[in-house]
Amino acid sequence: MLEKLSISKIIRYGYGGFLLVGIILLFNPQLINEIIKSAGPVVAPIAIFSLGACIYIFYRFVLGEFIIYPISHLVHRKIDLLNSKSKVSGTIG
Repeated sequence: MLEKLSISKIIRYGYGGFLLVGIILLFNPQLINEIIKSAGPVVAPIAIFSLGACIYIFYRFVLGEFIIYPISHLVHRKIDLLNSKSKVSGTIG
């Protein structure tokens, strides 16, 4: 079943592509001009949006699920263990 597409999802998916283009624009503006000229004013934003969706999906579902989230859970678990050992039992506060 298709999910409901909202403005926040559209912004979330397209953000990576527009951010990447902004960074490239700072360092190599000619490259962006060539891409827009070759793709055209209609296709270029769609391609940028698609690139952003790919970046978001890769980050969220590949890097996040297999690397970032397990490491952060491990770090939180270790911090919780250290905090629970440092507390004196029977005290309040």
